[in-house]
Amino acid sequence: MVTPSASIDGRVTQVNSAAERRSPKKERPVPDAERGRDAVWKSVWRRKLHLEPTALERSPATVRAAYDHGWVASDLLRDTLAPFPTGLLRWWSDLDAGHVVFTHGPSRYCSGISLWRDNAFAGICFLLLGDMLWKPDIALTTWLCMLDHLLGSRGRPSGERFSDGMGASPRLAEAAQRFARAFALGYGAEEFGRQDAQSYFVLALTLFCVEPKRLAIVDPLTERLLRQSLFAETFWQRE
Repeated sequence: MVTPSASIDGRVTQVNSAAERRSPKKERPVPDAERGRDAVWKSVWRRKLHLEPTALERSPATVRAAYDHGWVASDLLRDTLAPFPTGLLRWWSDLDAGHVVFTHGPSRYCSGISLWRDNAFAGICFLLLGDMLWKPDIALTTWLCMLDHLLGSRGRPSGERFSDGMGASPRLAEAAQRFARAFALGYGAEEFGRQDAQSYFVLALTLFCVEPKRLAIVDPLTERLLRQSLFAETFWQRE
């Protein structure tokens, strides 16, 4: 359980227990890569993550009992997105579109302009607090639907998606076209069944996160594409 302390703009910071504070530990050096990812996540947290004020109190009792505070969901999301490169998260943070709202309602992605607390956002990924705890696959799938839109057109309303073979930059467009050609070959059809391009793209990214060896066996072209582009830190250094 997370112990809330001070609030910053309605968001909760975390502190160690009193016992931990009384027992100083030898601090390990923080690698530059880890420090850089922490800085990027702070930017994501400030610019992209939002919490419905009454989300926790309107959630089932089991969810309320599991959360010390609604903002615990942001830590769960960070864990869910751990396989993704820091550069991709930085790219997402810098976009105007693509926001996450933690809510008591169902997880879903709304691709158009949506009003939330008097703000007009392009592309909102609503994530159910309960899904963040017990169904992280649903939370990840919902976030990936948003990512597909962002990669394709930076989240423009009615804009293209990466899974349609479109990209928000020339290099993303090239990667998207490679995905479209790989999808057309139907490598994963026997294993996963026939799917539309977006569903297969989301499934492929999910497998790359949790079962990359399985994806490499079933669809080596898509696995190689993801490894060389969306999941490659060097790819995002040039975006």
